Amino acid sequence: MGLDPRRLLIFRTVLAAGSVSAGARDLGWSQPAVTQQLQALERATGVQLLIRGPRGVVATEAGRVLLGHADAISDRLAAATAELEAFRDSALTTVRLAAFSSAMSTLVSRALELLRVGAPPPPRVRLLRGSHTQVKQMLQDDQADLGIVFDFDREDEFEHTTLYVDPVYLVIPASHPLARQRTPRLSDFADMEWATACSRSRAYLEAVARRAGFEPAICCETDDAVLLQTLVGGGMAVAALPKTSLTAYRSTAIAVRESSELSEISVDVIRQHGTQVTAPVIQVLHALQEATYVGPTVDVTTPYDE
Repeated sequence: MGLDPRRLLIFRTVLAAGSVSAGARDLGWSQPAVTQQLQALERATGVQLLIRGPRGVVATEAGRVLLGHADAISDRLAAATAELEAFRDSALTTVRLAAFSSAMSTLVSRALELLRVGAPPPPRVRLLRGSHTQVKQMLQDDQADLGIVFDFDREDEFEHTTLYVDPVYLVIPASHPLARQRTPRLSDFADMEWATACSRSRAYLEAVARRAGFEPAICCETDDAVLLQTLVGGGMAVAALPKTSLTAYRSTAIAVRESSELSEISVDVIRQHGTQVTAPVIQVLHALQEATYVGPTVDVTTPYDE
Protein backbone atom coordinates (compact mmCIF):
# COMPACT_ATOMS: atom_id res chain seq x y z
CA MET A 1 0.00 0.00 0.00
CA GLY A 2 1.56 3.25 -1.18
CA LEU A 3 0.29 6.41 0.47
CA ASP A 4 0.66 9.78 -1.18
CA PRO A 5 1.73 12.25 1.54
CA ARG A 6 -0.03 15.07 -0.28
CA ARG A 7 -3.33 13.24 0.08
CA LEU A 8 -2.64 12.72 3.78
CA LEU A 9 -2.26 16.47 4.20
CA ILE A 10 -5.46 17.12 2.25
CA PHE A 11 -7.22 14.58 4.51
CA ARG A 12 -5.84 16.41 7.57
CA THR A 13 -6.98 19.81 6.27
CA VAL A 14 -10.53 18.55 5.61
CA LEU A 15 -10.84 17.13 9.12
CA ALA A 16 -9.47 20.35 10.65
CA ALA A 17 -11.94 22.41 8.61
CA GLY A 18 -14.85 20.13 9.52
CA SER A 19 -16.19 19.59 6.00
CA VAL A 20 -15.04 18.86 2.48
CA SER A 21 -16.25 22.22 1.22
CA ALA A 22 -14.52 24.15 3.99
CA GLY A 23 -11.35 22.13 3.48
CA ALA A 24 -11.47 22.87 -0.25
CA ARG A 25 -11.71 26.60 0.50
CA ASP A 26 -8.71 26.41 2.84
CA LEU A 27 -6.73 24.58 0.18
CA GLY A 28 -7.85 26.84 -2.62
CA TRP A 29 -9.18 23.83 -4.54
CA SER A 30 -12.58 22.96 -5.92
CA GLN A 31 -14.76 20.64 -3.83
CA PRO A 32 -14.89 17.91 -6.53
CA ALA A 33 -11.08 17.90 -6.75
CA VAL A 34 -10.76 17.45 -3.00
CA THR A 35 -13.39 14.69 -3.01
CA GLN A 36 -11.42 12.85 -5.70
CA GLN A 37 -8.24 13.00 -3.61
CA LEU A 38 -10.05 11.67 -0.52
CA GLN A 39 -11.58 8.83 -2.51
CA ALA A 40 -8.18 7.95 -3.93
CA LEU A 41 -6.73 7.88 -0.40
CA GLU A 42 -9.47 5.52 0.81
CA ARG A 43 -8.86 3.24 -2.16
CA ALA A 44 -5.15 3.20 -1.35
CA THR A 45 -5.76 2.30 2.31
CA GLY A 46 -8.63 -0.10 1.64
CA VAL A 47 -10.67 1.27 4.55
CA GLN A 48 -13.19 4.01 5.13
CA LEU A 49 -11.50 7.07 6.62
CA LEU A 50 -14.32 9.62 6.83
CA ILE A 51 -17.97 9.58 7.85
CA ARG A 52 -19.91 12.25 6.01
CA GLY A 53 -22.96 13.72 7.70
CA PRO A 54 -25.18 16.79 7.54
CA ARG A 55 -22.83 18.65 9.89
CA GLY A 56 -19.67 17.80 8.01
CA VAL A 57 -17.14 14.98 8.29
CA VAL A 58 -15.58 13.05 11.17
CA ALA A 59 -12.81 10.49 11.13
CA THR A 60 -13.46 6.78 11.49
CA GLU A 61 -11.28 4.79 13.88
CA ALA A 62 -8.94 4.01 10.97
CA GLY A 63 -9.07 7.68 9.99
CA ARG A 64 -7.98 8.75 13.48
CA VAL A 65 -4.98 6.41 13.23
CA LEU A 66 -4.05 7.89 9.86
CA LEU A 67 -4.62 11.42 11.14
CA GLY A 68 -1.86 10.94 13.72
CA HIS A 69 0.59 10.13 10.92
CA ALA A 70 -0.68 13.07 8.85
CA ASP A 71 -0.06 15.37 11.84
CA ALA A 72 3.47 14.00 12.16
CA ILE A 73 4.14 14.63 8.46
CA SER A 74 2.83 18.18 8.76
CA ASP A 75 5.02 18.81 11.82
CA ARG A 76 8.12 17.48 10.07
CA LEU A 77 7.46 19.64 7.01
CA ALA A 78 6.99 22.71 9.22
CA ALA A 79 10.26 21.92 11.03
CA ALA A 80 12.08 21.45 7.73
CA THR A 81 10.74 24.77 6.46
CA ALA A 82 11.84 26.58 9.62
CA GLU A 83 15.32 25.04 9.50
CA LEU A 84 15.78 25.94 5.84
CA GLU A 85 14.62 29.50 6.46
CA ALA A 86 17.07 29.79 9.36
CA PHE A 87 19.83 28.38 7.15
CA ARG A 88 18.97 30.83 4.38
CA ASP A 89 18.92 33.79 6.77
CA SER A 90 22.21 32.69 8.30
CA ALA A 91 23.80 32.29 4.87
CA LEU A 92 22.67 35.80 3.93
CA THR A 93 24.00 37.42 7.12
CA THR A 94 27.18 35.39 7.71
CA VAL A 95 30.40 36.46 5.99
CA ARG A 96 33.11 33.83 5.62
CA LEU A 97 36.46 35.61 5.91
CA ALA A 98 39.69 33.75 5.16
CA ALA A 99 43.07 35.23 6.08
CA PHE A 100 46.65 34.35 6.89
CA SER A 101 47.61 34.01 10.55
CA SER A 102 49.23 37.37 11.26
CA ALA A 103 46.37 39.25 9.59
CA MET A 104 43.96 37.45 11.92
CA SER A 105 45.61 38.80 15.06
CA THR A 106 46.13 42.34 13.73
CA LEU A 107 43.92 43.64 10.93
CA VAL A 108 41.01 41.20 11.31
CA SER A 109 40.78 41.56 15.09
CA ARG A 110 40.60 45.36 14.74
CA ALA A 111 37.93 45.06 12.03
CA LEU A 112 35.81 42.77 14.21
CA GLU A 113 35.99 45.27 17.05
CA LEU A 114 34.85 48.04 14.71
CA LEU A 115 31.94 45.89 13.58
CA ARG A 116 31.00 45.17 17.19
CA VAL A 117 30.81 48.84 18.20
CA GLY A 118 29.39 50.04 14.88
CA ALA A 119 25.81 50.42 13.73
CA PRO A 120 23.73 47.37 14.71
CA PRO A 121 23.21 44.68 13.81
CA PRO A 122 26.76 43.57 12.92
CA PRO A 123 27.05 40.66 10.48
CA ARG A 124 28.18 37.29 11.73
CA VAL A 125 31.75 36.62 10.62
CA ARG A 126 33.13 33.11 10.29
CA LEU A 127 36.93 33.14 10.34
CA LEU A 128 38.98 30.71 8.24
CA ARG A 129 42.77 30.60 8.55
CA GLY A 130 45.11 29.61 5.76
CA SER A 131 48.23 30.47 3.81
CA HIS A 132 48.19 32.79 0.79
CA THR A 133 47.56 29.83 -1.51
CA GLN A 134 44.98 28.20 0.78
CA VAL A 135 42.99 31.44 1.11
CA LYS A 136 42.70 31.69 -2.67
CA GLN A 137 41.66 28.05 -2.88
CA MET A 138 38.91 28.64 -0.31
CA LEU A 139 37.46 31.38 -2.50
CA GLN A 140 37.70 29.18 -5.60
CA ASP A 141 35.87 26.36 -3.77
CA ASP A 142 33.17 28.78 -2.49
CA GLN A 143 34.23 28.16 1.11
CA ALA A 144 34.90 31.86 1.72
CA ASP A 145 33.33 35.16 0.64
CA LEU A 146 36.35 37.36 1.26
CA GLY A 147 40.05 36.60 1.59
CA ILE A 148 43.04 38.57 2.85
CA VAL A 149 46.35 37.89 1.13
CA PHE A 150 49.76 39.39 0.61
CA ASP A 151 49.58 40.58 -2.98
CA PHE A 152 52.75 39.35 -4.65
CA ASP A 153 51.06 39.68 -8.03
CA ARG A 154 47.59 40.27 -9.39
CA GLU A 155 47.68 37.79 -12.21
CA ASP A 156 44.72 35.81 -10.94
CA GLU A 157 40.95 35.59 -11.32
CA PHE A 158 40.09 37.59 -8.20
CA GLU A 159 38.94 41.14 -7.66
CA HIS A 160 41.53 42.90 -5.49
CA THR A 161 41.09 45.82 -3.09
CA THR A 162 44.34 47.02 -1.55
CA LEU A 163 44.08 47.63 2.20
CA TYR A 164 47.62 48.86 2.84
CA VAL A 165 51.21 48.53 1.70
CA ASP A 166 53.48 46.48 3.95
CA PRO A 167 57.24 47.00 4.17
CA VAL A 168 59.36 43.84 4.24
CA TYR A 169 62.27 43.53 6.67
CA LEU A 170 65.37 41.41 6.92
CA VAL A 171 65.08 39.25 10.04
CA ILE A 172 68.29 37.77 11.44
CA PRO A 173 69.44 36.21 14.71
CA ALA A 174 70.05 38.84 17.39
CA SER A 175 73.32 37.03 18.15
CA HIS A 176 74.63 37.40 14.60
CA PRO A 177 77.74 39.62 14.24
CA LEU A 178 75.86 41.84 11.73
CA ALA A 179 72.80 42.24 13.96
CA ARG A 180 73.93 45.70 15.13
CA GLN A 181 74.52 47.05 11.63
CA ARG A 182 71.90 49.46 10.32
CA THR A 183 71.44 48.01 6.83
CA PRO A 184 73.21 44.71 6.24
CA ARG A 185 73.02 43.33 2.71
CA LEU A 186 71.06 40.22 1.78
CA SER A 187 74.20 38.71 0.27
CA ASP A 188 75.85 38.89 3.72
CA PHE A 189 73.60 35.93 4.58
CA ALA A 190 73.94 34.00 1.33
CA ASP A 191 75.66 31.12 3.17
CA MET A 192 72.87 30.78 5.72
CA GLU A 193 69.60 28.93 5.32
CA TRP A 194 66.36 30.88 4.93
CA ALA A 195 62.87 30.36 6.35
CA THR A 196 59.75 31.55 4.58
CA ALA A 197 55.99 31.61 5.20
CA CYS A 198 54.42 30.03 2.10
CA SER A 199 55.01 29.15 -1.54
CA ARG A 200 54.28 32.71 -2.73
CA SER A 201 56.55 34.33 -0.14
CA ARG A 202 59.17 31.75 -1.09
CA ALA A 203 58.92 32.88 -4.72
CA TYR A 204 59.24 36.50 -3.57
CA LEU A 205 62.34 35.67 -1.50
CA GLU A 206 63.95 33.73 -4.34
CA ALA A 207 63.39 36.66 -6.73
CA VAL A 208 64.94 39.31 -4.44
CA ALA A 209 67.82 36.98 -3.52
CA ARG A 210 68.65 36.38 -7.17
CA ARG A 211 68.70 40.12 -7.76
CA ALA A 212 71.16 40.30 -4.85
CA GLY A 213 73.34 37.71 -6.58
CA PHE A 214 72.66 34.43 -4.78
CA GLU A 215 70.27 31.49 -4.64
CA PRO A 216 68.71 31.16 -1.18
CA ALA A 217 68.74 27.77 0.55
CA ILE A 218 65.22 27.32 1.94
CA CYS A 219 65.16 25.22 5.10
CA CYS A 220 61.58 25.78 6.21
CA GLU A 221 58.23 26.93 4.81
CA THR A 222 55.67 27.65 7.53
CA ASP A 223 53.01 30.27 8.32
CA ASP A 224 53.60 29.68 12.04
CA ALA A 225 55.18 32.99 13.07
CA VAL A 226 56.38 31.61 16.40
CA LEU A 227 58.14 28.66 14.79
CA LEU A 228 59.65 30.79 12.04
CA GLN A 229 61.04 33.38 14.43
CA THR A 230 62.24 30.64 16.78
CA LEU A 231 64.30 29.21 13.92
CA VAL A 232 65.78 32.64 13.20
CA GLY A 233 66.34 33.46 16.86
CA GLY A 234 68.10 30.14 17.34
CA GLY A 235 70.58 30.96 14.59
CA MET A 236 69.24 28.26 12.26
CA ALA A 237 67.90 30.60 9.58
CA VAL A 238 67.29 34.14 8.40
CA ALA A 239 64.09 35.46 6.84
CA ALA A 240 62.41 38.31 5.00
CA LEU A 241 59.15 39.16 6.79
CA PRO A 242 56.49 41.84 6.27
CA LYS A 243 55.66 44.25 9.06
CA THR A 244 52.27 42.61 9.64
CA SER A 245 53.95 39.34 10.61
CA LEU A 246 56.34 41.10 12.98
CA THR A 247 53.52 43.12 14.55
CA ALA A 248 51.50 39.96 15.24
CA TYR A 249 54.41 38.30 17.05
CA ARG A 250 57.91 39.49 17.85
CA SER A 251 60.61 37.29 19.34
CA THR A 252 63.26 38.93 21.51
CA ALA A 253 65.88 36.65 19.97
CA ILE A 254 65.73 38.26 16.50
CA ALA A 255 67.06 41.48 15.00
CA VAL A 256 64.94 43.31 12.42
CA ARG A 257 66.63 45.45 9.79
CA GLU A 258 65.41 47.64 6.95
CA SER A 259 66.70 46.70 3.51
CA SER A 260 66.40 48.62 0.25
CA GLU A 261 66.75 45.26 -1.50
CA LEU A 262 63.35 44.13 -0.17
CA SER A 263 60.41 45.63 -2.03
CA GLU A 264 57.12 46.45 -0.35
CA ILE A 265 54.11 44.21 -0.83
CA SER A 266 50.45 45.13 -0.52
CA VAL A 267 47.89 43.46 1.70
CA ASP A 268 44.70 42.94 -0.30
CA VAL A 269 41.19 41.76 0.35
CA ILE A 270 40.01 39.61 -2.54
CA ARG A 271 36.75 38.11 -3.76
CA GLN A 272 35.62 36.14 -6.76
CA HIS A 273 34.67 38.14 -9.83
CA GLY A 274 30.94 38.10 -10.52
CA THR A 275 29.84 36.97 -7.06
CA GLN A 276 26.94 38.71 -5.34
CA VAL A 277 28.07 41.46 -2.98
CA THR A 278 25.64 41.37 -0.06
CA ALA A 279 25.20 44.11 2.52
CA PRO A 280 27.06 42.07 5.22
CA VAL A 281 30.01 41.57 2.84
CA ILE A 282 30.13 45.33 2.24
CA GLN A 283 30.03 45.93 6.02
CA VAL A 284 33.00 43.61 6.57
CA LEU A 285 34.93 45.12 3.65
CA HIS A 286 34.42 48.65 5.01
CA ALA A 287 35.49 47.54 8.50
CA LEU A 288 38.68 46.03 7.09
CA GLN A 289 39.43 49.25 5.23
CA GLU A 290 38.78 51.34 8.33
CA ALA A 291 40.89 48.99 10.47
CA THR A 292 43.95 49.81 8.36
CA TYR A 293 43.78 53.40 9.66
CA VAL A 294 43.13 52.70 13.34
CA GLY A 295 45.88 50.13 13.90
CA PRO A 296 48.91 51.10 16.01
CA THR A 297 52.02 52.41 14.29
CA VAL A 298 54.66 49.94 15.38
CA ASP A 299 58.40 50.35 14.94
CA VAL A 300 59.52 46.78 14.42
CA THR A 301 63.17 47.48 13.76
CA THR A 302 65.91 46.68 16.28
CA PRO A 303 68.26 49.39 17.65
CA TYR A 304 71.51 49.50 15.74
CA ASP A 305 75.02 50.90 16.16
CA GLU A 306 75.66 54.20 14.40
